[in-house]
Amino acid sequence: MTHNTILKAALALTLMAGVATGATAQQTSISPTPQRIAWGQKAFDRPSAIDIKGIDKADRDAVDALLSQFAKGKGVKVTIGQRGDKAVRAVADSIPGQPQGYFLRVRPGEVIIAGNDPTGTYYGVQTFLQVASQPEVMSVDISDWPSTPSRGVVEGFYGNAWSFDDRIDQFAFYGRNKLDTYIYGPKDDPYHRAKWRELYPAEEAARMKALNDESRRHKVRFVWGIHPAGDHQWNDADNEATVRKFEQMYDLGFRNFSIFFDDVFGKQADGKLHAQYMDYVKRNFIDRHPDIELFIMCPSLYNKAWKGSFQPSYLADISVMDPSIKVMWTGYSVVDMIDVTDMEWINPQIGRKAFIWLNYPVTDYCINHLLMGPFTGNEPEATAMVSGFTANPMEYAHASKLSLFSNADFLWNPSAYDPQQ
Repeated sequence: MTHNTILKAALALTLMAGVATGATAQQTSISPTPQRIAWGQKAFDRPSAIDIKGIDKADRDAVDALLSQFAKGKGVKVTIGQRGDKAVRAVADSIPGQPQGYFLRVRPGEVIIAGNDPTGTYYGVQTFLQVASQPEVMSVDISDWPSTPSRGVVEGFYGNAWSFDDRIDQFAFYGRNKLDTYIYGPKDDPYHRAKWRELYPAEEAARMKALNDESRRHKVRFVWGIHPAGDHQWNDADNEATVRKFEQMYDLGFRNFSIFFDDVFGKQADGKLHAQYMDYVKRNFIDRHPDIELFIMCPSLYNKAWKGSFQPSYLADISVMDPSIKVMWTGYSVVDMIDVTDMEWINPQIGRKAFIWLNYPVTDYCINHLLMGPFTGNEPEATAMVSGFTANPMEYAHASKLSLFSNADFLWNPSAYDPQQ
């Protein structure tokens, strides 16, 4: 082969690579990875304004998220709504039936965002904002829904709790990445643990309300909880104090609740007493408010390796609780990634699907480290065997985002998850 021929061949390969790259240059890497996606050609240049239709019926938070990035005016037509709305009736058969599912269609001059429910509509907007982040917006059809229920974060670490501003920032981050659950359990909030019987003073109550209101804007369920077992006396007075405290939080707008018994040992770690207490709260508080969504328990025996340190009947004792109560679990040990074997062992023990408390990337046990490597070790098949999956982060809110971002991607579509990417 002559030198001239080699140059021509190299030029041809370069041009072919350029054509291939150009054809897909504006395809955005969407996270979490959608369940089904089909790209087309260029639809339009990124608009400065949109002509939005359906806002009279569409979810307000979804509309606000859309208009935070685009002005209303003459431009690309964007139709938004959820199942049953007249505006999206034409694509009703394309909307996934799964909770939080959505259908997104981008075509020249037109966009349709249709959710199966309000959260699905909001998530459809988040995906469109990623698609439309490029100078040239590509045509695409996306049919999408989460594989795992109740995906998110449990702020349960020892050490410096996140600040008010950290949590506000986190809620926006969760919304963008389709994490829908935040469980509040900072050990240093006295009204969570040391003063669990006492109502929040007015100023603190107002701050908690502001956090919950902000979480709801991003479709995040703020699960507020108490940790009473250190000194609960197992009497009517303490039971009534629990209900009184939860009623205060309900009046502040909270609709998700939890009770923690983690890191409690000895006489206070009694499975029968824990179950009776949970059922009391279920009857006297949860059942009186039909709009409450989640009621979660973190047991004292929360991993398999510790079963020899508690009453042999502990898990059997709590298994008789009302089946709607979620039970948290960290896996084979305190710090463990979750596999099918873990779930096959624990689920029959507690008579329900366990709600995972993943102790990663938390560093309260290795405080001189930052855990920021690839997020690996959880088996995709295990996500079908859980009732929820939350990660306990580091005390460093921003540094935790790398792992939380990866966890969001894994839980949404486990079979497509690529840790290295």
